[in-house]
Amino acid sequence: MKKISCILIPFLLLAACSKERQRQSENVPSEAAEVSVFKVSSRPIKSVYESEATIIAEGTVKIASKITAKVAESLLKEGKKVAKGELLLRLEAKELDANLEAAKFLRDKLQREFSREERLLKQGAAIPSTVKNLADELKSAKAKVREAEAFRQYLTIRSPIAGTVISKDVEAGDLALAGKTLCVVADTSRLQIEANLPVGAAKFLDGDAKIKVEAGGRSYWATLAEVSPTVDTQSNTQTCKFNIVAPFDMLKIGEIARAYIPTTTMRQIAIPLSCVSEFGQIDRVFAVSPDNRADMRIVKLGQKIGGGMVVVKAGLKDGDVLVENPPPQIREGSAIK
Repeated sequence: MKKISCILIPFLLLAACSKERQRQSENVPSEAAEVSVFKVSSRPIKSVYESEATIIAEGTVKIASKITAKVAESLLKEGKKVAKGELLLRLEAKELDANLEAAKFLRDKLQREFSREERLLKQGAAIPSTVKNLADELKSAKAKVREAEAFRQYLTIRSPIAGTVISKDVEAGDLALAGKTLCVVADTSRLQIEANLPVGAAKFLDGDAKIKVEAGGRSYWATLAEVSPTVDTQSNTQTCKFNIVAPFDMLKIGEIARAYIPTTTMRQIAIPLSCVSEFGQIDRVFAVSPDNRADMRIVKLGQKIGGGMVVVKAGLKDGDVLVENPPPQIREGSAIK
């Protein structure tokens, strides 16, 4: 049933257009409509490849714990701005305190024994090998203290960059596993867009490439940051990143954007958007026939190229004359002057 419906859609649209033409021809105004016109002519226009893209931060850090420990305190809030070095999480591991205490006890004990034997050696009442062994053991004990102190430093987790917390994966009381991401901090002062472009489009990018980006209901310019040297074999695409040249208050990380990549230059037809009107889901224009009558044409539109112009992929040819801002009363067959 679905296949039959899909096949019938073009015929239904044609039938609807035919009925519209017939209905309009039956209601053609007797007076000629005074209009302004635009003469169609092709010209060299740079084609643009349109791609979906994602807003990302240039500097994004995934923060993980170096040890497995319980989260004693969490200062994380998504959207919170943090300074470099600011405390994010405090972990708790009582065994680390015990290890440090034991290491210090052993170090102090060996230090006392070494000092005593060293004095006796000077008095000729101790064996040199005993003093040497104690010196080695003391050196090892001091290293264990430093190691235990270093592990205790892992109990406080601070932000390595200034930025914004964009995600968190733990709460106070949770167990933080060594190597598992606890939160993500991004530098939102430097935003980029990331797009997976077909190899055929990516090849047109060079070091000075500048593209148009639409996101958050606004248009921006972006400059090429990097193009991945590898190609995804399944999609035949390359990952490309662009630096956005704009204030970022309106943009959010993860937001979907549209990227417009200039490619080849070829002769195409472009007309003012003011010539185009909608009939249902169809774009149409009114051409002026040789006998000064309105001739409705169904057109297939392409990219907008600025200046209120849009490329027409099908439906028009050089020399056609179109009605600009067609008045509401104009119909198929209406007289035009």
